[in-house]
Amino acid sequence: MNAIIGTPQPRLDGPAKVTGAARYALDNSRAGMLHAALVLSPVALGRVAAIDDAAVSALPGIRLVMTHRTMPKLEEDKPMQEGGHAHASFRPLESDEIRYHGQPVAVVLADTREQAEYAAGILPVRYEGRAGAVAHLPEGAPSEEEVGSLDVGDADAEWEASAVRVTADYEEPAQHHNPIELYGCLAEWDPMGGLTVHVPSQWAGGMRAGIAKSFGMPADKVRVVSPYIGGAFGGKATVLGTTLLACAAAKLAGRPVILQVSRQQGFPTSSFRPAARQHIRLGATAEGKLRAFHYITENQTCRFDNVSFPGGEILARLYDIPGMKIREGLVRTDVNAPGFMRAPAETPAVFAFESAIDEMAVALGMDPVEFRRRNEPAKDPVKGLPWSSRSLLRCYERGAELFGWSQRSNAPRSMTRDGDLIGWGCATAVYPTFISTSSATLRLTSEGRAEVHCSASDIGTGTYTILAQIAADRLGLTPDKVTVRLGDSAFDPANVAGGSTTALASGNAVGKVAEQARAALFQALTEVEEGPFKGMAPASLSLSEGTVRAGNATQSLAEAVSSLPRGKVEATDQWAHPEMPAKQSKMLWRAGSPQGGPDMQSFTALAFGAQFVEVRINPRTRTIRVPRMVGVYAGGKILNPRTAHSQLMGGMVWGLSNALLEASEVDRNHASFVNADMAEYHIAVNADIPALDVEMLEERDDKIGPIGAKGLGEIGITGTAPALANAIFHATGIRVRKLPLRIEDILS
Repeated sequence: MNAIIGTPQPRLDGPAKVTGAARYALDNSRAGMLHAALVLSPVALGRVAAIDDAAVSALPGIRLVMTHRTMPKLEEDKPMQEGGHAHASFRPLESDEIRYHGQPVAVVLADTREQAEYAAGILPVRYEGRAGAVAHLPEGAPSEEEVGSLDVGDADAEWEASAVRVTADYEEPAQHHNPIELYGCLAEWDPMGGLTVHVPSQWAGGMRAGIAKSFGMPADKVRVVSPYIGGAFGGKATVLGTTLLACAAAKLAGRPVILQVSRQQGFPTSSFRPAARQHIRLGATAEGKLRAFHYITENQTCRFDNVSFPGGEILARLYDIPGMKIREGLVRTDVNAPGFMRAPAETPAVFAFESAIDEMAVALGMDPVEFRRRNEPAKDPVKGLPWSSRSLLRCYERGAELFGWSQRSNAPRSMTRDGDLIGWGCATAVYPTFISTSSATLRLTSEGRAEVHCSASDIGTGTYTILAQIAADRLGLTPDKVTVRLGDSAFDPANVAGGSTTALASGNAVGKVAEQARAALFQALTEVEEGPFKGMAPASLSLSEGTVRAGNATQSLAEAVSSLPRGKVEATDQWAHPEMPAKQSKMLWRAGSPQGGPDMQSFTALAFGAQFVEVRINPRTRTIRVPRMVGVYAGGKILNPRTAHSQLMGGMVWGLSNALLEASEVDRNHASFVNADMAEYHIAVNADIPALDVEMLEERDDKIGPIGAKGLGEIGITGTAPALANAIFHATGIRVRKLPLRIEDILS
């Protein structure tokens, strides 16, 4: 092994992306391909009374108008959270019913995209609308259904016995995905009834299974191809209704169909982070030991699915609290189904809880870092299990050192610079270590290279590179000698690229098959007649720098593989954690593996970090600036510090965006999202933060798997918003308990 794992390697897919050689889903075309355009409903509730498709059918290039009258019937599929593959159980065009604003009511097919979009824009549709649609989370609305509960100790008794108490309500708005690559797909049916779909996908195998189920066909008749994805943070994890519409249109037309969903159309037709409210009570002793934690939430969802993202389970693992009561519920609204969006449960939950923790520290007159140190749990407070590893206090110690936290004046409004108010805040970042499963194939070729096949997706996180590093490390090669092929459902099954699971699961699978291929190579070489290793013990052979060695005998890998009867060596296998039930592990091969993996019985695994933020606020205009941020994280073995740093830095920038800018504004009269474009849906960029420092601590974790890598893709966003809110309080003395944090909230 060459100790390549853990070194900062550049992205192997980088040159293809920056030169335009990388082909994304909508870069593909086919002979005779038709272009599709959506027609979306301007009403939120009601029905389609009439569609005059004849009015556009005679226009130049128009080939088909697909409506609820002509839409092929699809089989049912459940949302991913309920064990299926779909974004939502409700499918547009299955009837004339309208259930949310922006729901597709027709698809127009034409020879060119311009022709399709023009016809879609003028298609006469008559609606019968109903009043009463609600797209926002109504003020004071109680939960309609409980989706999560947890009790530890006697929270009520601990609350009554607490010397210091904090009660507060927090609120987060709906927020939408805005990946650079738009949603859409290219669907092509072959004469034998097979279907190939080019679609940006975080789960090629799952999408294949979901599309096949919807069209009532065997999964092996469907192929989903998605080698490159231009941004995916949960919104491309499930089968969207627009994907099924494109596949159905291609079937009706008998020709390939490409659909590109516009930026504006993506808001109502894809997933989004739902609005949420949290009600928190914290009780502590006068010495700063937490005793009670009450957590009640109302989470927005749609009318037709129980899509929910309860975050209380992870909050209960942050501190040593003997009494905890958690209740999480749903409030139904007239929207498309919400869905996964980077740290979907943790981002809103941690904002509320870490803000409340800061409020308690203020009530106690205690430094926020010291308060967290006093409440560090020695084991999982819920199950009493040991941690697989836990380095949160180390993160705080290092983060405080980098940030200069010791220079902080504790009192609000006590720090100024050049006439501006200065605030320093901190918060814990956390994300569960979901231990999933994956499979892979590795082939050693006569060119002296290794080829890795796995259906896992690289959503921009560096998966191509880290899998090449792992294979190269096990085989004694350099990463450029490893070809990694991903994002194709024809390859070996892998779980969804979500929940920060891919590095651990697919990384362990690739490491396993690389070791098997090396062992098979050594065994085969000792059996080659007249070969340099004939009769030697396989264990005496080694492979490094592309050369097989044993004693004085050497042979290049290319020569060694070429000398074998088949001219190649291949290994295929699946990796699963020993505590994963065999039945659950086998589900992967049916593309039914759940995202979260098993509930470990002998340990609890989480990744931790500490985030520090400085804000600078003009005392007159109250403009908020963020001159610097520091994040220190412990995520097990860091496979590639370069790509890991990029993920964490990007998460922190998005965290600032989540805290200060992002909100999907609702027109309550029409139950619609009104800022559905990049002009009015504001996002932060790297230039908004002059100084952003990210550091990763060395952390060994032997319990989670051989490579010991925890996920880093989502933890970077979770602590930023509360750290910012806490810094704003420190600067102004005003506590803002809702996102986004805006000027008008700190004017008084």
